[in-house]
Amino acid sequence: MKTNLFIALLVFTFTSAESQTGSHSYPVVGEPCPDFTLSGINDYSLNKISRNDLAGKFYILDFWSKYCSACAASFPRTNTLYGKFKDRLLMLLVGVEDKEERMRPMYEKIRSRIDLNIPYTFDSVVFRKFVHRTVPHLIWVDNEGIIKAITSSTELTEENIERFLAKKDFPYVDRSYSGTQNIAKAIPLDYKKPFLFNGNGGALNESFSGSILVAYTPGEMRFAGLPFDFKSLARANVPAGNMMGCGGLKDLYRFAYVGRSSWYPEDSLYYDVTLETILEVTDPSMFMTDQVTGAGIYCYSLKLPSDTYCPKKMMIAMQQDLGRTFPYVASLQKREVACWRLSATDKARRNLKSKGGSNLNDHTEPAEIKLTNVSMTHLISSVFNKHIQNNRPFFDDTGIGYNVDLFLEANVNDIEDLRRALEEQGLLLTESTEEMFALVIKDK
Repeated sequence: MKTNLFIALLVFTFTSAESQTGSHSYPVVGEPCPDFTLSGINDYSLNKISRNDLAGKFYILDFWSKYCSACAASFPRTNTLYGKFKDRLLMLLVGVEDKEERMRPMYEKIRSRIDLNIPYTFDSVVFRKFVHRTVPHLIWVDNEGIIKAITSSTELTEENIERFLAKKDFPYVDRSYSGTQNIAKAIPLDYKKPFLFNGNGGALNESFSGSILVAYTPGEMRFAGLPFDFKSLARANVPAGNMMGCGGLKDLYRFAYVGRSSWYPEDSLYYDVTLETILEVTDPSMFMTDQVTGAGIYCYSLKLPSDTYCPKKMMIAMQQDLGRTFPYVASLQKREVACWRLSATDKARRNLKSKGGSNLNDHTEPAEIKLTNVSMTHLISSVFNKHIQNNRPFFDDTGIGYNVDLFLEANVNDIEDLRRALEEQGLLLTESTEEMFALVIKDK
């Protein structure tokens, strides 16, 4: 039986101008791939192909857009897999062209920088015909022309490709229009009501005053991320004393002991408490998560009487629940933790000073970043924390107290390439340590 799962992932949302109506039916898993024609194909033997040209062949159409950093981050892995399977499988990148026609030169920069050899083209018509909402959006078609899966890039692994070519089922998150719509209709979710009770996001049906902590089951429960903080609950009009969300153990312990899911350089907490959790446990596998199978992810719902509610009591209740359920103890401790430090040369201090104008923060393209009239704090918050995938804090040692103009031509998902581009501008990003509070989790 096909494993068909659904979970909310952090991917770029693309809203199509057309809806699923009688005049527009998006591709459906288990049905023949709709007719299409793509031209202007590069790095392939044919310049133009249609569905009929691919009859009898296995192929994957990988749709992406310039706004999707996850798409660009997946290119190196896709390139490696294509090199391994190109004799048995066509993998084709299909980018949606924008009005400014910046997609092609942007991709060429990425392609030459990391030596990509994947067949690629750009097409808006087929993109809007096939992609209803999110990218990366991969359509897997077998040698009989049947769509076997519609996924994100997460499922593009060597094991899954082998199973696909052997015409065997593999686990995946259903990204098709019908798949996402069916789960939303089948499992309604109201953020203003307790999670998982009375059918809210799950199948449990009972009233309660207290809490519940259960393992997340994809396909049977709606995934709801943890709130940013308690103030965000109030802004969303969630009744006082109610809190719910899903996450891995690190996420749950962080909210229980800090009262936040995350924090940024604009917040003083950023320089006092590191986001990086320190594990001193014999079996760290309990803290690993799998978004496809749901392993390591838990759903938590808490309700306290509104007349006795306060964030501190909510955190204590959550700490107690975690302590009763898992074999760990946690606390905030002063530790020497890894961090990044940004310094500047005298040349940078002279040349980067802003010439004024409207604030501009343009780093939607994976190959470049352009900032105009922004502070160094903004640089750290919007660029480093977004693109460098770890929880180490960034400390500003530049001594630059004025706004700057900065243009970086680099692969923003590659720390070494980003450091190289920064150094060309006189900005030095180095690894260091700093004494800060850290959430430490130990075995009981």
